[in-house]
Amino acid sequence: MPYKDPEKGKARKREYRAEHKEEIKAKKHADYEAHREEIKAKKHAHYLENKEKIKERNKSWVKANPEAAALVGERWRKANREKINARSRARRAAHPEQDENYRKAHREELAAKQLVYYYEHWEEYAAYREAHKEERAKSSAARRDAHKEERAIYIAAWRKAHPEEVAVSKRKRRALKAGVGHIPYKIADIISRDRNMCGLCHKRVAKVDRSIDHLLPLSLGGADAPHNVQLAHLKCNLSKRNSARFPVNLRLALGGVVC
Repeated sequence: MPYKDPEKGKARKREYRAEHKEEIKAKKHADYEAHREEIKAKKHAHYLENKEKIKERNKSWVKANPEAAALVGERWRKANREKINARSRARRAAHPEQDENYRKAHREELAAKQLVYYYEHWEEYAAYREAHKEERAKSSAARRDAHKEERAIYIAAWRKAHPEEVAVSKRKRRALKAGVGHIPYKIADIISRDRNMCGLCHKRVAKVDRSIDHLLPLSLGGADAPHNVQLAHLKCNLSKRNSARFPVNLRLALGGVVC
């Protein structure tokens, strides 16, 4: 028999639900499990019949509630990570050329996203690397061995196309080996600063004779940095070695260590 006072009836229902919350929840779950396929089929049929309407409603809700939508999406992705990865792998395997074309067309955008994601999850990356150190080392070694020739060709081509980066890498390696400081610099900037003149003989330097001379050699603790380098003829640089033509002011500053 319906309540004479609707509000009173609603209040009684709320009280009952609050008192029997777990019982109601368990009953609903049992009923869902018993009719899972039937319920899923009905939901799917309803979705197909009202596809456009549901999509529009969802879009409106997401637009009106962006923060809640982001939380829902994140929760769903965490709960279905394996499913998402499997679907992505299947799609890439079925359309490899499409995936490759997309990557080429959006290379910079994907690199930026990957960098942002890395910085947001760097602790997870670090923990994973530490936990799988040996496994990753073996995997890298196997990959290098399997693509040795391709890797050699790629490295040779990259070195040829990026001589400036190669030079920077060599200078950094030398500085680290000598145990001194290193501040990156470009050869072009040193040439421009020194006006293409040799710092040892004070004559113009041809392109084929260029070299970088360290005022205080790396072996004596000099840094590989703009303030400690100058443009020089290769012949002048080699004849100087560690002390032969060391600048007088620096020789005095070192207290006669270099003579």
